[in-house]
Amino acid sequence: MGWYHLSFKKDLTAIVKTDGPKDTEFIHPSVPKWIINLKPDDLYKEPDSPPRISVAPSVWQCVAGFGRAEGNPIGTVYIYEVHTPIIARRSFNSVETVITDEQWITDDIIHEKIPIAQIGYMVIDKIFLEIKKVSHSEAVLHYMKSIDERETIWSIQDEKFGEKQWELNLDAFNEILHQ
Repeated sequence: MGWYHLSFKKDLTAIVKTDGPKDTEFIHPSVPKWIINLKPDDLYKEPDSPPRISVAPSVWQCVAGFGRAEGNPIGTVYIYEVHTPIIARRSFNSVETVITDEQWITDDIIHEKIPIAQIGYMVIDKIFLEIKKVSHSEAVLHYMKSIDERETIWSIQDEKFGEKQWELNLDAFNEILHQ
């Protein structure tokens, strides 16, 4: 099984420990700022929030969990394949985990570094966020997990300099929503 990660940072090459080298090509586990700022009784408060890098088994599942509490950021997001067989499962149970199959890469499983490869990018805009909202039904997400997403819901375009832009195939996506 492969793993994917989304980031606003471009040209990353590896995941390193929290106290690892601070080169701009590396990403480090961290506790998301939005979690640190939550009140104890907040719906999204996580009982155990270790520094981590969130990954999911498909790009769509990354999208489903991306930006939920950050206010759904808009902009260019880079798509990375994560090359590791070892993943640490979330330490708490939430509705979102059922949807995203999100797992965490934490310091305790990073030996030296975990290679990642940028495979493309997507532009998240207001229309994209509306589509994302509609897709959170259990039936749609169950179906999404069973398909080859690169062949079905994404239109992957070659861009200049070898970068690939991933766009939602709206016709295919609309068909899935109305099954």
